[in-house]
Amino acid sequence: MSDQNQITSASVNDLSLGPAEQELVPGVTSITRSIAHAVVIKDGAIFFLCEPDGAVPLEAGHGFGLYYNDCRFLSGYELRLGGRKLDRLVWNADPGFLAVLGLSNAEIRTTDGRTLPRHSLEIKWSRLVSGEHLTLFDEIELRSLTFYPVEFHVSLTFQAGFEDMFAIRGLFQGKRGKLHPPEWTEAEWTETERTETERTGTEYAEGAVGALRFAYDGADRLYRRLTARFSPAPGGTNQNTAHFKIALEPKERRRILVCLQLSESSDAEAARLQACPQIDGALLARAQWNRS
Repeated sequence: MSDQNQITSASVNDLSLGPAEQELVPGVTSITRSIAHAVVIKDGAIFFLCEPDGAVPLEAGHGFGLYYNDCRFLSGYELRLGGRKLDRLVWNADPGFLAVLGLSNAEIRTTDGRTLPRHSLEIKWSRLVSGEHLTLFDEIELRSLTFYPVEFHVSLTFQAGFEDMFAIRGLFQGKRGKLHPPEWTEAEWTETERTETERTGTEYAEGAVGALRFAYDGADRLYRRLTARFSPAPGGTNQNTAHFKIALEPKERRRILVCLQLSESSDAEAARLQACPQIDGALLARAQWNRS
């Protein structure tokens, strides 16, 4: 077993509890569901665990999420089509830092009220963690398997609690800092993103929503931030959810790119200003080539 796999296994085991350990600290939420089936990817000090369908459940009581330095930055991340979860088909995470999930749609309603049968869409969800950028990069490719045009809603919902790993296990709560409400900011468009929006037929507009920011001022005097950026920009937002309307011609493919970057610093301004890498789907391919 490689050193990276040994570290990954140890990190996952740190989150696994026996029944006797699940209520060690009264009032502290601990893990109540197994993560034995988790999809795990890791690079350096950053690692990510999700369900085989790609989800990090929004409810409490699990150990899935995006971790860095014994802190879970991202504690919820769900993708829905037409308001429904996806059907999991296959997944692979052999490279260690990269996972590819094959998914399909449940029966959903299209925007014009028609029923879209189950497995009419093919979803390829590629996920890469980068220790260099402290980022989880996602490419969600949607392909129509129908012989007629379809249009449907896609939503991405996020949750960040910035919990200590010991608190997640229910071992020690400690003193909590200040968790700020999620904040949406305007887009800062790059040439790549302008080209992507034009290619996909998404309306490009200055001032469009571009990033969702989560912030936590720790009692340990460390400032932690998690920023989610999208390409194309969401068509709508509410609280911690990004909404997209996807139109596909027969056999057509379209993609949504997401980058989730974390930062941790003793300087509040440095943590806030840390820039998210340019969103570029080719990064997934380049990273896989460079690390192979």
